[in-house]
Amino acid sequence: MDLSIPFYDSLSIEMYNLVNLLYSHPFYFGSKYFGTNNYGTWIVAKILKETFMKSILLLLLSGSLLVGNPYKKDVVSLDAIISALYEVISGEKGEARDWDRFRFLFHESGTLRSVGKTKEGIVDTRAMTPDDYINRAEPYLVGNGFFEREIGRRIETYRHVTHVFSTYDSRNSASDKKPFARGINSIQLMYDNDRWWIISILWNGETESDPLPQKYLRFKK
Repeated sequence: MDLSIPFYDSLSIEMYNLVNLLYSHPFYFGSKYFGTNNYGTWIVAKILKETFMKSILLLLLSGSLLVGNPYKKDVVSLDAIISALYEVISGEKGEARDWDRFRFLFHESGTLRSVGKTKEGIVDTRAMTPDDYINRAEPYLVGNGFFEREIGRRIETYRHVTHVFSTYDSRNSASDKKPFARGINSIQLMYDNDRWWIISILWNGETESDPLPQKYLRFKK
């Protein structure tokens, strides 16, 4: 196997060659794989061809969403997608963000929410789509510089669902010695057997009256 070709690409090539043999030479296929080249075997071969072609098409369609995508590495693992989330919003003042990369992390139903208090002291939140977040946050992120990093993580997983309590701190520049804010991103994710998706992010900032508990300042899987 050519190690420069991803496994699923190599598999697709092998399957294509087999389907091509089946399509072009059904009698030879029947003789090679079933030990006979009678008409009944030809019928079986034709049925296999149709079924196999449908399976190949589904495989290639599902794989085509990631093959050649520059962001596919961001969604292959839980660590990768969490790292990408923090990386994509971070940058120095005036540095453009790769918002296409940001959008790629989210499921089509994905939302973001912050929790805070209104002037009247009411705790409230508002749902945003990824594009809503971009429109709201980009002026500040690019205009002031913004770096956010993960400083703690707790993970709970059941089947395709994972919840990450991701503790963060925020700076305006990578060279800043102290963060101006800390808090927790509550991130819900789904793994669909092909890639990871962010379903929702709900975050809450640390306050003087509610400091971050020590248990959220370490990594625990």
